[in-house]
Parts: sequence; structure tokens; C-alpha cells
Amino acid sequence: NGLLGPLLLILTGVMTDFCFRLLVASAVQLNPPHARLPGKDSFESVTSAAFGPKAYVMSMGLVTAMCFFGAVGYSVLLRDMMEPLNDYWPLPEALGHGWIRKNFTLFQIILIVTPACTLTNFTALQNCGAASMTSILILGTCIVIRSFQCNLHAPNPWYTYVTFLPESPRDLLNAVPLYISCF
Repeated sequence: NGLLGPLLLILTGVMTDFCFRLLVASAVQLNPPHARLPGKDSFESVTSAAFGPKAYVMSMGLVTAMCFFGAVGYSVLLRDMMEPLNDYWPLPEALGHGWIRKNFTLFQIILIVTPACTLTNFTALQNCGAASMTSILILGTCIVIRSFQCNLHAPNPWYTYVTFLPESPRDLLNAVPLYISCF
């Protein structure tokens, strides 16, 4: 969204900061934090202390929805990145060339990862931090390399694709969820 994009990002960041400050201030007034164990209050308990028990249920629903849609987004990204591997995978001809064949690798990864998502204690995953950061670094590097490849062979210079304002209100509304999900 060109010039409007950074402004929307700053506005979203300021609104998020304001909401969290308001939440914490109201929770501290209503229910002082643990003196001996600071930081033990969860997002849901702070929301409940600030806005009541109905807010607890609503915040749990929001956290669940955010986690679900984040997982769906990463699954789609993974499926698209695994397409070459999916084409190499020896699958029976009975599967044809439909959606099962296209998503076969994705289903395998989900079956492998799901047990780790159901753990009640993540202590067993404490050593996965470096691996997850490395995978994000590799993904970012691949995106940067591919971006350079596409821009070097583009018919027009990169700056001709930059717009200062969205072309329609729909373009703006399509971009807003990306900014909100950043925070």
C-alpha cells in the first residue's frame, strides 16, 4: 500500500500498545499482581480481572482463533514450499492429480507435528528454539533471494511497482489484517 502502509503499521502499533497498557493498568487496580511470583498472570486472567468473567471466555476464544488461523496460514505456506517434494513423492496412481496429491506432504507434516501441539508442558521442546529460529532464517533468506531473482529479471524497474496510495478501498481492507496480525 505504498505510503499508507507504514502509517497503518504505526497506527496499529500505537493502538496495540494503548490497549495492552490499559489492560494491565486496569488489571493491577482490580487485582494486584503476585508479589512473590511476578509474571504468573496469564493474558486471560488479566482480561478477566479487568473486564469480568465473560471477557475471560472471549479472550480464550480470540487466542484460540489467532492460533488456529496462524497454523492454517503456515500450513498453506508449507504446502506451497513443499510442492517440489510433493511432485517427487512416489504416490499411487489411484490418488490421481487432485487435491490429495497436492496436499499429501502437508498431511504428513501435520501428522508428525500434531502430537507436539497437544503437550500440556513444553519442557520437552525447550531445545527446539534454535531449530525454529534457523528455519525462520532459512525461510527469510529464500524469500530475499527469490525477491532479488524476480526483480533482476522484471520487465520494469522495481520502483514502478510501488504505489503511494491504495487503488481502491478493497486493497486497503485486504492489507489491514496483515498489519493487525503483526501485533
